[in-house]
Amino acid sequence: MKKNLLLTFDYELFLGPRSGQPIESIIEPTERIRKVINPKGIKAIFFVDTTYLITLEKFSNQHPACAADLKIVSDQIKQLISDGHYIFPHIHPHWLDAEYDAVQHQFNLSDVKRYRFHNLTEHDRELVFRESFRILNTIINSVDSKYQINGFRAGGWSIQPFSDFKPFFERFGIKYDFSVMAGLYQFSNAQYFDFSNAPGKPVYAFNSEVSIEDQNGHFVQVSSSVLSVNTVLDKADRLHRKILYKLLKDHTYTRGIGQQSKRLQDVLPVSEKGVSTSDNSKEPASVELMSIVKLPLYLKFIEQNDFMHFVSHPKMLSRHNLSTLDKFLTAVCNKYTVVSDYLQIVAEYLPINKKESVVNQFPANVTNPHGTETTGMTTISVVVPCYNVANYIEEGLRSVLAQSKPPLEIICVDDGSSDETVDIVKKLQIEFPGKIQLLINDGNRGATYTRNRGLAVARGEYIQFFDADDILINTKFEYQTELINNAKVKPDILVGSCKKLFLDGSEKMYLYEDGDPWVRLMDAMLGVTTSNLFKKSKLLEINGWSESLKSSQEYDLMLRMMQKDAIALIDQKIVSVNRERPFGSITKTNPGEKWKRFIAIRARIFFYLKETNKLTPEIRQTFINRVFDALRILYLYDKNEAIRLHKEYILKEGKPSDSTSSTPKYMLIYNLFGFNSAQKASLLFNQRQKRIH
Repeated sequence: MKKNLLLTFDYELFLGPRSGQPIESIIEPTERIRKVINPKGIKAIFFVDTTYLITLEKFSNQHPACAADLKIVSDQIKQLISDGHYIFPHIHPHWLDAEYDAVQHQFNLSDVKRYRFHNLTEHDRELVFRESFRILNTIINSVDSKYQINGFRAGGWSIQPFSDFKPFFERFGIKYDFSVMAGLYQFSNAQYFDFSNAPGKPVYAFNSEVSIEDQNGHFVQVSSSVLSVNTVLDKADRLHRKILYKLLKDHTYTRGIGQQSKRLQDVLPVSEKGVSTSDNSKEPASVELMSIVKLPLYLKFIEQNDFMHFVSHPKMLSRHNLSTLDKFLTAVCNKYTVVSDYLQIVAEYLPINKKESVVNQFPANVTNPHGTETTGMTTISVVVPCYNVANYIEEGLRSVLAQSKPPLEIICVDDGSSDETVDIVKKLQIEFPGKIQLLINDGNRGATYTRNRGLAVARGEYIQFFDADDILINTKFEYQTELINNAKVKPDILVGSCKKLFLDGSEKMYLYEDGDPWVRLMDAMLGVTTSNLFKKSKLLEINGWSESLKSSQEYDLMLRMMQKDAIALIDQKIVSVNRERPFGSITKTNPGEKWKRFIAIRARIFFYLKETNKLTPEIRQTFINRVFDALRILYLYDKNEAIRLHKEYILKEGKPSDSTSSTPKYMLIYNLFGFNSAQKASLLFNQRQKRIH
């Protein structure tokens, strides 16, 4: 039996008159958390108080101790990312008014006038979000350059009114919120929230109000679990805690002092069914509230429910709490199949391919941290890099929208188009609501950057990189997912056959055959971008597309995948159409440089196989033939470089065979007099032929 178990931690200091210090309040308890959850394969979310980091940075120049704290906290965040956990921002705006005590090396956060985000000016709201993303991305991207932030939890759960946050969610690409505790409320001069009327659902979509479900909403709420605690159990637990404190000194009371809020008496919840957080009959599932006394309650809750979401604070964890967490996880993991990745959990409750579910149109930064896959049926994300394709984009996108098996999502990434490309995509967004996301690059960044940006957002198990001027046959996804699902092992590359349409109206069928994938790669017979499907996890393993290349990008990509033992599956049915077009292509290359890169990528393949003792006679001859053909073309653009490369690759490795594109007469001259003489003779012959005609 499967259980969805989400562990989230607010990674923060105490927020009152004495903040505590990071070693004791954050670093050490988080290390203990890692020792409990990592061996069990649990993925957690750590909501980092970014306003604390900003404050440390502000005081660092004047106070070296603050600089040292920023480093140790940053190092632990990097470790958490390396562990595979998620890091999202958690904002407590009243850090803007924090006072630093250099003697005690602590902060005083007694001033709560700006505790709520709602109490900030528009300027300060923008500042807090911008700086939060800057400092968190700086830390994370030093470890994982592809990581993007798409989740959030409001400080003190004070996410209302959501209209204060919504512009920044949209601007910074936040899709998932984790602030709601359904049925609870608190009204004070600091924390202020009312979730009394929130849906009693683990996960739901919303748009303008976090407590109101909207099936077509642009955002997703992942609610905290709330447990009912009877009076007898509550009293027994309190007594147990006193014993732990008095006898074992197992407590957190000396670490710091939390924020002391004053209850507002004249405010009532929206629903009379709501329960105040001060009422001991209800409590959010939390590691710091879980003891050996309450352990049966927590185990019973997950037994009776398919979803459980803990909201916890490392600063509040005692040794007993962590021991109880270990017992809880051991019992649960032994009894159930545990899913702890929030993306997989969300995918179960909001299946994107159903009509009633959420398919979002998000702006630039919508992300998928670590590129985590959803499970279950094979899913496909379509990534469409767009650059000045107004004449083609509508037909291309309609061919994707017409698939008999719809993709999980369509992500269009515009790379600074100057024509009507963006307007056409927006028109299709209106016609097909919820089906197309549109991201817009800041200027023209190139094809590989644009594909990588779409890859960072994608949630599907497989990625269809779809060039906007191409066309998909409407059964492509249905047919190819069937091939994948019927394979003994799911492939990392599904090589699709295709039809090529040329500008002169001619066409050519590219039917790829089974065989040694290294030979196929060398021979440019492993498909093209639009015909193939790529497994996202393998793409992320090699850090996606190389952004330094201007051509041979897909073969560089597949080379690096195969160096990581990628499995290729050949699809011999034509289900895509690749079109040549005269201008506006997202990839623009100089012909001579293009052929140099063509040769270079094959040299990389050849010498990699040679160094790893995987080189076969067939691969060697294929290398010689393909490079020889390319050198003949390169000679027209860079004679000296073609001659040099011929000496380096052909003369040292062997002779081209009759399977090259050269004529028998050319090969006779080549074998007698060499490459340069054969090329000169060929050019003279071609010039004479032109004069004759």
